[in-house]
Amino acid sequence: MKKIFNSSGIKKVFEKILEPKGSTRVAVCCFLFVLILAIPAIFYEVVYAKTINLGEADDTVYIEGNIGIGTTSPGYKLDVSGTGRFTNPVIVGTPTGDTHAATKSYVDSAAGGGVGAGSSGQTLRHDGTSWVGSSLLYNNGTNVGIGTTSPGTYKRLDIVGVNTGGYSVGIQSTDGGGALEMTTFGGTGTLMSVFNVAGSGNYLQFRVENSAKVTILNNGNVGIGTTTPGSKLELNLASGSLAMSIKRGASSVINLGSGSGSTGDNGILQMFHDGAEKIRLYTTGNSWITGGNVGIGDTTPTYKLDVAGTGRFTSPVIVGTPTGDTHAATKSYVDSAADAIEIGGRNLFLNSSVDDYGLDKWNPSAPSVVDTENLYDNSASIKMSPTTTSGIYSDMFTVQGNRTYTWSFMIKASEAFVPGGGKLLHQQLSQTGSSHYETNTKYYPSTVQANIWTKVYVTFDAPDTYATYGWRGYIWYPTPGEIYYVTNFKLEKGNKPTDWTPAPEDSNTCHLVYFDIGGASCPTPGMLWLQQPVDI
Repeated sequence: MKKIFNSSGIKKVFEKILEPKGSTRVAVCCFLFVLILAIPAIFYEVVYAKTINLGEADDTVYIEGNIGIGTTSPGYKLDVSGTGRFTNPVIVGTPTGDTHAATKSYVDSAAGGGVGAGSSGQTLRHDGTSWVGSSLLYNNGTNVGIGTTSPGTYKRLDIVGVNTGGYSVGIQSTDGGGALEMTTFGGTGTLMSVFNVAGSGNYLQFRVENSAKVTILNNGNVGIGTTTPGSKLELNLASGSLAMSIKRGASSVINLGSGSGSTGDNGILQMFHDGAEKIRLYTTGNSWITGGNVGIGDTTPTYKLDVAGTGRFTSPVIVGTPTGDTHAATKSYVDSAADAIEIGGRNLFLNSSVDDYGLDKWNPSAPSVVDTENLYDNSASIKMSPTTTSGIYSDMFTVQGNRTYTWSFMIKASEAFVPGGGKLLHQQLSQTGSSHYETNTKYYPSTVQANIWTKVYVTFDAPDTYATYGWRGYIWYPTPGEIYYVTNFKLEKGNKPTDWTPAPEDSNTCHLVYFDIGGASCPTPGMLWLQQPVDI
């Protein structure tokens, strides 16, 4: 061990040096002289080179007193004014002051024994005096658990706790009012969850001012205004209030609620357009639809009520006065029409049977023949094959004025057509060289299908201008190149066609009935000749 820079030691060294006599003393003095000359070099090494070699690696050097580095008045054995660096551990004593460097054992003791034992992931908490490790808050580096040491993989916050009679999660305002609660209320201790409410007595409830507003039972039923919903969604509301309202901006679109009433047990559905109510369905009041058409069995209704199918009404149906052929008729219209019906029945067209008379009463302007293959009701027909718009016309018949008549016949055409005065159902009512005195003509039906036997007819009035008129029937204005079959010609009084019968005059026999009328004007005295057969 070497000890340097001790004052008593230096004095003894010099005494030893000066102790020899003679040549030895001279040698010592020379050594001292050389040493003195070396002091500047030593000073340079200490001051400028900043490196002092105090001994060999295995020597121990010590210095008494304080040593200052960066300070000329050191207050400690080693007083460093500035930073320092140690490449090996620094050995220090047990700290007793706040500025003392702490030993490893002290730190270990403070960190372990001071806070107390804990588990992996457990976080510190402060109990008001010091930090302790007895916390229920865990952090595994990804998720946080409260009451669980292993928060779920997909749960950033996993809360597990005993909730018997209390709260699992609670957010409470400063005045003690609960802002959010999740609780069993029944004290069963069953875990409560927004997505899985288990147990027969558990439910999720939203409350405002301690009053239940929305309740979700464990069976999935949701109640608004009721805590015991009996269906998947049950709304219990006061009379005259809305259960649901759909709006666009401030304007209502759909309202569903309870209508006003003494009991309130009635429902109302309202639909709006641009703020105006267009549809109302009311269980106890008036209901209406004012917006657009309504289709039943039809997605493109063209009427206010358009039904594609049948309907049933157990009470009278009120309809307007009909103006079209497809309109439903009112009772007054039917009664009026029935009163106006005049049925004649007697055929005024003589020799009308094609079987018996052929073309006897017809004047062809188009190629026409009797056809016995295209029959109607076992009756032969006239086949007309026009090459122009001319057809056939009948002989002249006399009719009375101030009467209504119907002219009809059966037709089968190779074309479909609309019957009328300009198409096959033509006539002339003549007097004193003039024609077409007929008035109030009406043609039926509205259309005739091709190749189907169809009855066509026209009703007309013979005005009271003359007592009698001459009348001709025309099957005129055909389409050249088409084929027409006609039969069962009939002219009769009235405005309704009846089944074809021959004119009474067409009968080949005279039916006699004997009456005791003496000299009546008959073919044979004592007999009455009837113009129509009578079964006796």
